[in-house]
Amino acid sequence: MDRDQLSRYLRDRIPLAGAMEVSALEVASDRVRLGVPLEPNRNHRGTGFGGSVATLATLAAWSLVRVRLGERGKRVHLVIQRQEMQFTRPVMHDFSAVARLGEGQDWERFKVQLEGHGKARIRVVADVECAGETCAMFAGDFAALARQAGAAFSGTRSGNGADADG
Repeated sequence: MDRDQLSRYLRDRIPLAGAMEVSALEVASDRVRLGVPLEPNRNHRGTGFGGSVATLATLAAWSLVRVRLGERGKRVHLVIQRQEMQFTRPVMHDFSAVARLGEGQDWERFKVQLEGHGKARIRVVADVECAGETCAMFAGDFAALARQAGAAFSGTRSGNGADADG
């Protein structure tokens, strides 16, 4: 999936990504960078709204796993299970989030678990950057669940977790 394909995918499948004006700035095997303009993502003080900052980081992290899964990703429900955000400075301009696998995460092990057990978890981290400085840090655990052959995802879920019907 290239930058244009990822941008379209996010905007078409996740309405909030469209409202935020999310664009894929970089798509590589080891990282994904998404960016947004400040204006539709600002708070009442003119700085980045915390919810938008957290959402962009989550979307970048989710996108990294989705991109790395490639065609296999079309047969997987990818959901966030847990996340942590640390805000370190105000976001004063357009901003981006760059996601990468968390330290010590083994992608091959993740794939083997997914193929062998139909489910796997992996930790992804993201830095939210604005004007060359890190403004927030994200860490999230994502669960991948293999879809049953022929089963359609209804869009409903029991339990916690957001799903973009990946």
